[in-house]
Amino acid sequence: MSRLTEPYIAKGYAHWLILHSWPIWTSGVIFMSTAGLKSAGLPPLYQRIGFPFIFLGAGYVLNTGDKYNGSGIATAWSATYLFLNGRNALRARTPASLMLAVTAASTLSLYGSEYFYFNRNDAVEEVAV
Repeated sequence: MSRLTEPYIAKGYAHWLILHSWPIWTSGVIFMSTAGLKSAGLPPLYQRIGFPFIFLGAGYVLNTGDKYNGSGIATAWSATYLFLNGRNALRARTPASLMLAVTAASTLSLYGSEYFYFNRNDAVEEVAV
């Protein structure tokens, strides 16, 4: 077993994915790829362009090493997308709208588990006064 994989064995593969920024960047690319589509159930264009930039920003935060805030940004904005557009996607049942809903749900579950579950036992840093 290598030094690189030892810390991830205890928490599993999902935790290893969370510590890397490529899953959230992939979500951003999937959202951006629907910008030119016109289909029932898709959110407005400004949302299909705005959410990728938020996801790319969350990936940047994760890439700098701040896993708590990066996973929090990804969790909050994925939940926001599902709150605003999840019901319309399920009602329309088009491949593009379902793809965006599944992408947001998987991002929410992946980074939400990091934000709410894996970080609950991390030590809190003391602030020097």
